[in-house]
Amino acid sequence: IYLADHGESLGENNIWLHASDSPPIHNPACFVWVSDRYKQKYPEKHSALQENSSKKHMADFLFHSILGGALITSPIIDKDRSIFYLK
Repeated sequence: IYLADHGESLGENNIWLHASDSPPIHNPACFVWVSDRYKQKYPEKHSALQENSSKKHMADFLFHSILGGALITSPIIDKDRSIFYLK
């Protein structure tokens, strides 16, 4: 899982850099890669990941998703914040 710490404005509407308030700043880059083996071994997690990919998420999804995707269990994990579970 890669999540940028902030968005970048790269010339949209003639706005540059990250020190301004523009829509790209509010949408940091994020992507998730899983191996073919992971997809085969955990098809329910891969399906949830695909279904959740078009939804908007707060940055706090990251902690819960890393643990959920790695099959680590804990009472502090909020499955509603993890992209590896269907909501």
